[in-house]
Amino acid sequence: MGHTLVARFDEDKIRALIPEAFSERINKIPFGRNCDREASNKVLPYHMTIMHWSKEEDSQYLPKMSMIHPSAASISVCGAGVFNAEEGSRLLYLSVKPGEGYQAIIEMLEGEVALNTSSFLHITLAVDMDHRYIDPLYSHVIDTTEFPFTLRIDKL
Repeated sequence: MGHTLVARFDEDKIRALIPEAFSERINKIPFGRNCDREASNKVLPYHMTIMHWSKEEDSQYLPKMSMIHPSAASISVCGAGVFNAEEGSRLLYLSVKPGEGYQAIIEMLEGEVALNTSSFLHITLAVDMDHRYIDPLYSHVIDTTEFPFTLRIDKL
């Protein structure tokens, strides 16, 4: 498992999409990541992955990350989707498109760290082996959410 640079935003807007009955089982960490998913889930907020690298490359990239101070940016949340993921799990996500200021952040990152950015822009809402859990949650999100809506990126 490597390290990931993520965009953070107001989690309250995302938490509001998930009914209380589902919130106890929410896990945002996909299977097959060779990490303690439960422990990682406790510290990792709802987020959008921007780029990632291996642990062996930390000395090259971590110092550069501390020099990056993004200006205000946003993403547009366009809808939700589900797909079959690692180890037979189902992953529920919000699909997003770059919003105001997002491209400037990407250009700054590519210029400073020369890493490719993530090509599948999304926010993972939940990952679970039990499809009977993910599919009703997906239906709830689709039925009760007015898309599109905007999230301001407040931190990398």
